[in-house]
Amino acid sequence: MKISNFKMTIFAFCILHFALCTDKAHAHLPMETEYAETLPKDSWEARFHAGYMDMSSSEDNWMTEQMYELNIGYGLTRDLSVYIEPTYKVKKMEMLHGGTHLMKEDSSGIGDTDVLARYRFRKKDREDGSCQQALLIGIKLPTGAWNLEENGTRLMDMVQPGTGSVDYRAGLAMTHRKGKFTLDGDVIYTVKTENQEDYKFGNLLSYDLAGLYQMKDTYLMLELNGRVAEKDEIGGDKDSDTGGHQLFINPGISYHILPNAMLMFSVQVPIYTDMNGDAQKINYHAMGGLHWYY
Repeated sequence: MKISNFKMTIFAFCILHFALCTDKAHAHLPMETEYAETLPKDSWEARFHAGYMDMSSSEDNWMTEQMYELNIGYGLTRDLSVYIEPTYKVKKMEMLHGGTHLMKEDSSGIGDTDVLARYRFRKKDREDGSCQQALLIGIKLPTGAWNLEENGTRLMDMVQPGTGSVDYRAGLAMTHRKGKFTLDGDVIYTVKTENQEDYKFGNLLSYDLAGLYQMKDTYLMLELNGRVAEKDEIGGDKDSDTGGHQLFINPGISYHILPNAMLMFSVQVPIYTDMNGDAQKINYHAMGGLHWYY
């Protein structure tokens, strides 16, 4: 799986968007897709998301993950917002060896923390909406436990709450509003580094597109979320049973429970899967959350 195969797709995506944007609300936020809209200067927002993910690589190897995220954003200027997102994770894995011996590993604890800056470099307003683009720059800090042991044996890296690595990401996001319809999209590349156990998770290309339609206090959402992961490395050697490409459809709904607060829910399921070897794939991912802004 070569990420370079997507260069022309990314280029076409960017050209198409800028061509369409020839010509306010902030609370439209999709669940997985990044967006270009920034917070007003000196304003805050807080989002709490809870998720449950079911994964497997075969009938003999499966894993679940619960994730709890608190995302706090602040508008430094009209066009620059910063966000910090600590996490808490609960992971469980079961694996059959030789078809008979069942190995179980589980962990729970504070996960890694994401820090993101969103810089909006273009905004064009019009009577019935706006068109915006933003640059995304982020870093993941290794705040989570990544060296947990059970009975004197270190848990597998994929079961640890944290990765033990500092990761970097950069990308572009767009938001296009017209009347009650909003279109968001992003392309983001994440560079991952090696931890002290000589394990490196594969670099990641994510691409997303989300459509949202407002009906009074309700938003109907439909997202497409693509994830292309390179192979993990152990001591510099690539693991042939890691990495691959999955494309998900992610229908959801959000509802204003207060003028400045929304409840959100979505379920992400794969519509295309092309994994390397016996790499673990996502079977479904259910997410819910509360978004508060002022």
